[in-house]
Amino acid sequence: MSEDIPSLARKQTALVEILNNIVERGAQFVMYASALGAIALIPSANAPMEFIAANLGVNLLSGIIERVARGEKIPKSKLKQEIETAIQASKLDELLKKEDFSRALAQLLRNQDKIFFTTKSNEYELRRLSEQMTELLHLQRVQQSSSFPNAPSGNITHFYVLSQTNTFIEDAKNKVRELWSRAELIEKYYPLRAIDLYREALNVANAAIASENATGASALDELYILRTQVQRRYNETRERHEIPLSKRTGDELVSVVVYFSDLAEQDPTTPVTYFSSAEDGARAVEMEVSRALEVAKQRLLSFWRDKVHEYAGHARPLLVAHRPREAMAALTRYESLPGLHDERIGLSLPQSLQIVIQGVSEQIQIELESLKSAERKVQLARLEKNPTQAKRLLDAAKEDYPYLPDLQRLDEDIQSMNRSDIK
Repeated sequence: MSEDIPSLARKQTALVEILNNIVERGAQFVMYASALGAIALIPSANAPMEFIAANLGVNLLSGIIERVARGEKIPKSKLKQEIETAIQASKLDELLKKEDFSRALAQLLRNQDKIFFTTKSNEYELRRLSEQMTELLHLQRVQQSSSFPNAPSGNITHFYVLSQTNTFIEDAKNKVRELWSRAELIEKYYPLRAIDLYREALNVANAAIASENATGASALDELYILRTQVQRRYNETRERHEIPLSKRTGDELVSVVVYFSDLAEQDPTTPVTYFSSAEDGARAVEMEVSRALEVAKQRLLSFWRDKVHEYAGHARPLLVAHRPREAMAALTRYESLPGLHDERIGLSLPQSLQIVIQGVSEQIQIELESLKSAERKVQLARLEKNPTQAKRLLDAAKEDYPYLPDLQRLDEDIQSMNRSDIK
């Protein structure tokens, strides 16, 4: 049977997982790993000739990606060591000094950026590193450009196309900066409108980068860097003013409390947009994060209250139906309430809810003890050789818990034993 070959999607996910595990090594190390990973994910038939020189390192990293894609858990220390070996084998430091390789890699990293901005795990750290990586590559390219000869000054067609391209890119950059400036101007008073402007600026940048008129590596790098800066501001603004409003229950509420708590530790006056109160239908308003944190905690407590009453409501009918074990299982679901045991939340179950839980739990416990006592006596009755003694044990079990299943059948079995002894 042939071994399963991971799909491209699984390999992309594996690459993101690998990068997540090495972020602390810094932007340049991650950039090199990402570059080799991006090359490794290109079908060999489509790989640009410029990348052939890095094949040894690419093949080493390709092997790592495949192992992770198949589910292998590589310890972080070993992973970093293997990636470092791949980077050294690729000789990227030398290859980046070559303009053709540098240009091809810049384009590839633009495509690879999609992975950075869709990953869910450790996404903010990866986004920050993605921005640093782009800037690093751009600086390398600018430094290298001084060593390359200029294009022939007499080439009028080249000059005309270049000037037209520069005008197109400059127009896009100016539009992005204008929208960015407007967004920053109104963000304090109209944060949600500012988010729309940041989004519009990103759309302008993306459209320009994707356009067939967008040529000229240096100009594109500048626009790309500008886009990542706007993306960062857009993400930060959404995190404070838009995303918390969409997280209303369970683990999502816990993440809001943790996020606000972290912000409040840095600066309790940081402006955020959140619900004015814990009540249903409360409107979204701008406030200091210290206040938003308290509202978020109240909303989490309200969620806990609803869940505790829900679990108690499930337990009571089961108790009435004389199914105490299932009733207890339904009630004790409260122990898994999101954030209940999370020290970062700083909340405990309110006394009013503890009283509800204790009241139902005590009722269940009384019936549960009766059930267990009856079960012990039935077990003894089954082992008893003397029919008379077995009957006494069975009667005592009925007295303890008459709802025990199979009591009637056991009674018939004992009577049958008694008749056999008489014969």
